[in-house]
Amino acid sequence: MSPRALQLNGELFQLADVDLVPLVASTAESAQSIAATPKIHVALPPDTAEPLVVKGDAARLEQVLMNLLVNAFKHANGTPQVEVRLRRAGGGAELDVEDYGPGIPAASLPHVFSSFYQVESAGHSSGGGMGLGLFICREIVRAHGGQIFVRSTEGKGATFTVRLPLIENR
Repeated sequence: MSPRALQLNGELFQLADVDLVPLVASTAESAQSIAATPKIHVALPPDTAEPLVVKGDAARLEQVLMNLLVNAFKHANGTPQVEVRLRRAGGGAELDVEDYGPGIPAASLPHVFSSFYQVESAGHSSGGGMGLGLFICREIVRAHGGQIFVRSTEGKGATFTVRLPLIENR
């Protein structure tokens, strides 16, 4: 396998230098076209900042963000806004997707990235998904040398954070 390719569960990823700023902006714009509400508020580094470039498969990274946004839409239905924040953090980039929905029950937090797991909460069903979206997100992020985690308080929403290593001294 070439150093420009990565394999995950038999699927080949095509690696290239990916600037996360335009990727996040275009993915958020695409996601907003799917649903008029909640509104996506995007906070990106200023134009004067250095680009946030990772070695990765742009399509797979877009898949991760789109999945997190669709989940936020589904679970924060009726809330006015979903926040997307991208920033430099040490030698990496951090991407947050935060919703202001009902949050994730504390007992479910350790399991949200498990395959076939679906969060059930009072007054809200899982929506009929297979419970693979967050598991796939975790596997894609790990394949890129990163981490994904969630923070949530019931009644106050959830924040999913993706950390990816940046390419330094390009």
